[in-house]
Amino acid sequence: MSSNIKNKLVSIIIPLFNQCHYTKKCLVALERNTPQRLYELILVDNHSTDKTSDFLQSFKGKAQIITNVVNVGFSKACNQGARIATGQYLLFLNNDTEPHQEWLEEMLTVADSNAKIGIVGSKLLFPDGTIQHAGVCMPPIHLHR
Repeated sequence: MSSNIKNKLVSIIIPLFNQCHYTKKCLVALERNTPQRLYELILVDNHSTDKTSDFLQSFKGKAQIITNVVNVGFSKACNQGARIATGQYLLFLNNDTEPHQEWLEEMLTVADSNAKIGIVGSKLLFPDGTIQHAGVCMPPIHLHR
């Protein structure tokens, strides 16, 4: 991951609470399968009580790290990360995911293909390769005033 973490195209925000073994696998896969030039990494530790906070020490200078003194919950942790993000796109990633080759480039291709696209999601696979989630298509919302 790049030491120049500012002004990247995508801000990847990962809320954390314990489960350090998942976080390690996620970050290894992220680094292996994501071009450094595309993203900044924001890790929000929600008062982990396992080895997560010790592990995060190795990411100082490679990621922005927010450490909460209490567990504020998933949504608030996501919002904390979003507030300091500098990327054009916000990407919220669970720490139990393992990104595959070209995952981010494919999402960016879709996001940039049409100005009406506001949200893009990835295909999620179970460890055995079966599909857990393959996306949602929502019709345009027309607000009447």
